[in-house]
Amino acid sequence: MTIEEVKFCINGDGVIECRDVCQRMEAVQFLVDIGYELHPAAKKWLDENPNNTDFMYPGLDTGNHKVTCYRGNHGKQTILFRDIEVLIAQNDTPIDERSSEEFLDAFAELMN
Repeated sequence: MTIEEVKFCINGDGVIECRDVCQRMEAVQFLVDIGYELHPAAKKWLDENPNNTDFMYPGLDTGNHKVTCYRGNHGKQTILFRDIEVLIAQNDTPIDERSSEEFLDAFAELMN
């Protein structure tokens, strides 16, 4: 599965099925990392209830297209967490070993 395929599914009202809270947090962070915004209410709930397993299906809120978590897939197209694990690992791999500050300094020097 590619990031484009994940986005196509998520944009089409799909969700990611997670088996535990660690998978849910990784899936939510992955969706944020690939360009989606976390719904403020979902962020507040996740911060206050990190171990609650009621909402294990991250997807987009159909009203405002921000990441939220659902109780179930409710007939939506479902991506299994294991199908995106490789993408998450690749997404966490830094392209450059420099810190953000070092990178910005080098970039500014290059632009001068």
